[in-house]
This record gives sequence, C-alpha cells and structure tokens, in this order.
Amino acid sequence: MTETRNDLTRELTQTEIAKMMGVKQPQVSNWLSGKRIPNAENLIKLSTILELYPEELLEKLQVLRLQA
Repeated sequence: MTETRNDLTRELTQTEIAKMMGVKQPQVSNWLSGKRIPNAENLIKLSTILELYPEELLEKLQVLRLQA
C-alpha cells in the first residue's frame, strides 16, 4: 500500500502540527513534502506527535519524497 501524507499525519492538519511544535506551517509542509528534513529536535517532536519512532518517520518521509 502506498503511504500518503494523510496517512502519516493521523488526520491532523499541518497548521495543528505546527502549533503543537511551535513552528510555522510552511516548515511542516516542507518536511511532509520531502523538500526538507527536520533537524534532530524537530524530528523528535514530530515523531512524538505522529506516534512514530524517529527512524520510522525518516523512512516514511523518504518514501513521500520519492513519490513526489
């Protein structure tokens, strides 16, 4: 099955994720589109919000990047 951004975000909006993390929405968009990789601190925050291990999140972001 193909991973999608909606699968990854657990029905949270990018704006909601950004507010939870204390960053701006475009930053979250860049991460979830594969344009940028979050730094270590933000990777941990994002993985916690999405209920994933950081390694899992990096793998999923790589898959999304390849699909783009």
